[in-house]
Amino acid sequence: MTECAESQEILRLSDELKQARREIEQFASIVSHDLQEPLLAITGYLDLVKMQYAGRLDPEAHEWINFASQGSRHLKSLLDDLLDYSRIISRGAPFKAAALNTVFKRAIASLQSVLQNSGAAIVIKENFPEIICDENQIEQVFKNLIENAVTFRGPQKTLIHIEVKPDDGGWVFSVKDNGPGFEAQYASEVFKLFRRLGPALKEDGGGNGAGLAICKKIIDRHQGRIWAESEPGKGAVFSFFLPSGDGLKTS
Repeated sequence: MTECAESQEILRLSDELKQARREIEQFASIVSHDLQEPLLAITGYLDLVKMQYAGRLDPEAHEWINFASQGSRHLKSLLDDLLDYSRIISRGAPFKAAALNTVFKRAIASLQSVLQNSGAAIVIKENFPEIICDENQIEQVFKNLIENAVTFRGPQKTLIHIEVKPDDGGWVFSVKDNGPGFEAQYASEVFKLFRRLGPALKEDGGGNGAGLAICKKIIDRHQGRIWAESEPGKGAVFSFFLPSGDGLKTS
């Protein structure tokens, strides 16, 4: 194959990939919106039944209604997360210089009630640099990683250590917790959409398993990488690398 033909093939494949990505994002958006309306109707009617027939149904009937209500609300939450995931690229802002000290402070401020209710403490070891990024999305990454540490905490006081270190052409940010941790073999599994470790935690109200998948998609958009390290009983460390140069291209 000639060099010209190879270039044309690369362009063709690139166009097909972009089209496929647009179709997937459109599909996720349509599915989420179209399913929201009937779900809201189901939840609303179940609530009406609970109010209108309060005291007139046996305990087992009330239990079934509660299960149905919880199921419909959980499905709505899943659809909301799916919509957020699909919009990371389509609704992303252009990259620009951002002071991550300010970005991180906004993330912490939005999590004050979560941190206070859990009694979690955050320890920051270094100042944050200024980099080229979509600052709202990087704020979301910080929020999701800290919320993850709070959700999967152990019986002891939750301590979350935030570190940042220069790396080749960029910076590595780490969020370390003292929670229960997990087997190293699941280090890549945790970044899959709706993948949660620990079946005992499914009813804890701690989310649907989309937070880390959203982090990965954001970091991928920034041409970085994200990974996890953990051992059972020794907490977990979630780290991500972001390039600091201005050569980034908004995708």
